[in-house]
Amino acid sequence: MPRSELSQRVVSGLILASFSLIYIFYASELPFVLIACFIGLIGTYEFGRAGIGRGLPLHQAGLYLNHLLSFSALWFYFYGDEQQSKLFIYALLGSILAGPVLAKGKFISGVIWQLVALIWVTLPIYIITLLRFEDERGSLLILFVILTAAFNDIFAYFGGKKFGKHKLAAAISPNKTIEGSLFGYLGGLMVGILMGGYYLELFPWPTLILVTLILVFSAQVGDLIESKFKRYCGIKDTGNILPGHGGILDRFDAYLTSLPTFWLILHFF
Repeated sequence: MPRSELSQRVVSGLILASFSLIYIFYASELPFVLIACFIGLIGTYEFGRAGIGRGLPLHQAGLYLNHLLSFSALWFYFYGDEQQSKLFIYALLGSILAGPVLAKGKFISGVIWQLVALIWVTLPIYIITLLRFEDERGSLLILFVILTAAFNDIFAYFGGKKFGKHKLAAAISPNKTIEGSLFGYLGGLMVGILMGGYYLELFPWPTLILVTLILVFSAQVGDLIESKFKRYCGIKDTGNILPGHGGILDRFDAYLTSLPTFWLILHFF
């Protein structure tokens, strides 16, 4: 990466981090949910634009509608109004079935790709709101996951640049190395031990180490999934909304897998 591009990435990253901290810690429930929903819409737009450019049977307006309907259905389900939730689910099913017709493409393929958008983009974005408001330490829990994924990314980048020799997944992302991946685990463990252990006291030490390793693994998988999607669609970045970082999916790829993973761990273990 050229030095000028790295500098731009660092500056825009610091600005994004500042706004993210304000949002995570100080936004009340309604603004928090609305902003999360809007971020999801941008991610949905990026997904749709890339997929349609690749020739997938998707309809952009239908993807927006799916996102809004599923967000509403999840909201009512988790906040106790199952009747309203069912109505939005029925509407969502109708929208999903109508999508391939509007896109004038293959029906099964169209349905599958719409479900990919919902599972990959909408659901993880909504889970941020659950983490934020289901626990009194919600903001800190979100920060724990974000820092774990971020330190994984930072250590993997510089560790791979300095010591990387063996390709991790050359067919998906030729620049990623096994050495970089291992350094990523080291960076994630640092956050797990310092923040998750000494500050939050989330789990007993053996469990905390295991959970942190799982989070780093899910973050690296998320990065590879996004790389595979971009390679499949023949694009370098999913967008250009974040200077030096690309689009929302480019920046949030690791969080789209690590946040749902962490929420499942909290609920089931």
